[in-house]
Amino acid sequence: GQLVRARAYDIVTFNELNGVSAGRLRNLGRAWGYTHSALLKKSAYHLGVLSRQPLEVVRADRSDAFAHGLLCARVVGVTLCVAHLDPHDTERRTAEAREIGAYAASVGGRFMLVGDLNTLSPHDAEAHRAADLPAVIAAGRYAKALSKKFLDRRSQAPPAAGRPVHTPSH
Repeated sequence: GQLVRARAYDIVTFNELNGVSAGRLRNLGRAWGYTHSALLKKSAYHLGVLSRQPLEVVRADRSDAFAHGLLCARVVGVTLCVAHLDPHDTERRTAEAREIGAYAASVGGRFMLVGDLNTLSPHDAEAHRAADLPAVIAAGRYAKALSKKFLDRRSQAPPAAGRPVHTPSH
């Protein structure tokens, strides 16, 4: 809460609000200076939004199309969507991303996607190389799981442009 208060953001989004109810999020928001809130519960990893400006939930998707749901609200003239994409399955993440893309196209206007997308961007490849990301992942406590999730199985490197996060083995 200290960071949120200190930075005085207009809008804050959350992933993994495990165990947080709509009332609890609303109360936290008020304590931090936010008068509007929205919470989506689909899995144990709830999605949430706090805003100083009015917001209108326009999509609260708990369907099987999303591992953890999709929460979208109109706020300050933008359709803001909070997602937590599937952490284990590249094909499912890709399907989730396609569904969000189709939704964004149907909405028109300004659109912003935020959240835990469980992927590395090839646009950050230079930063990944500078940080020696494969070595950092391999040396970490969760090396096996993170290598599977974030590194190409053939090269053990972050994905190249246009490639999925990991190449499924067949």
